[in-house]
Amino acid sequence: MKQMRKSIVILASGRGTNFKAIYDAIKEGKLPLQIEAVVSNILNAPVCGLARELGVPVIEVPHIGLTKQEHEEKLLKALHFFRFEWLVLAGYMRLLSEDFIKKFWDEKRNISCILNIHPSLLPAFPGKKAYKQALQYGVKVTGATVHFVGFGVDDGPIVMQRALPVKDEETYESLLDRGLKQEHALYPDALSALCLRHWEVRFGKEPGGRSRIVFGD
Repeated sequence: MKQMRKSIVILASGRGTNFKAIYDAIKEGKLPLQIEAVVSNILNAPVCGLARELGVPVIEVPHIGLTKQEHEEKLLKALHFFRFEWLVLAGYMRLLSEDFIKKFWDEKRNISCILNIHPSLLPAFPGKKAYKQALQYGVKVTGATVHFVGFGVDDGPIVMQRALPVKDEETYESLLDRGLKQEHALYPDALSALCLRHWEVRFGKEPGGRSRIVFGD
């Protein structure tokens, strides 16, 4: 079921590779989205220069020297200038507070309007350095997960997951490289499904009580 083009704002802190993957999918006509702005908590982050080169508005809201509350208040003021469907976290290296998340709550679906991609098959390996966690644990398969943001670390309803085999000779660097390439394909695919297909939230049906997005035709 086709939907009208939706608007998003991207929050990012680093190089902007996931932002670029989303941008490219839009330009190629694969993703019916409009990027209203890139907002970064890092002054002069590479993602900011990349977005400017591509003609995407950039707002920098540095967090250095501010408390979490002070920074999020400034972030909310910056976001107030834009109308958008979803906040899309693309390498945003800050945990959002519950109060902030509640500002972007979909009361009808009872989920946030904030999306994130995490480099593991959640609920496995939440938090930082997920690929390193996978190697240290010795798993044979890892992957990536797109999910709506909840109040805990890397929780919230799962939108889409994709598995990635771990090779016998795998290093952290090689797994990170292959994992990033997978993320760059998965994020646009998940956003496309949310835009183009009927979906609903199935609460607490996954192992451990995890909720999941269920897609229809």
